[in-house]
Amino acid sequence: MFSRIAHITLFVSDVDEALSFYTNKLGFAKVVDKKLAPGIRWVAVAPSDGNETVIVFEKASNKKEQEMIGKQLTNMLITIETDDFDRTYQAMKEKGVEFVEEPTKAPWGKQAVFRDLHGNLFDLLERRR
Repeated sequence: MFSRIAHITLFVSDVDEALSFYTNKLGFAKVVDKKLAPGIRWVAVAPSDGNETVIVFEKASNKKEQEMIGKQLTNMLITIETDDFDRTYQAMKEKGVEFVEEPTKAPWGKQAVFRDLHGNLFDLLERRR
């Protein structure tokens, strides 16, 4: 059957801008950045080197895709885990990442919701041990 989720694709208005936000503000690792063919650039980031699930940026190329920018993850969240919530949260705040929900403690751990540069929502989580 299935072995893993390979990647999640997000439509973006500018691939370089998205790459800069994810690597400089969120601290993600650039996994790949290469041209596959004329007009086709494969750019992927991951929370850390060696992480199996990556986010791929795809430049929106038509009106329908442009309308989806920032609306792909608004009703559901992708959870990004951290081993040190307080340190990660503070570092993200200092780099200007917008949190739409302040940190809360829940039975499953500490969490807060943040927005990427296009408005997609993510959940930052440190699982309770």
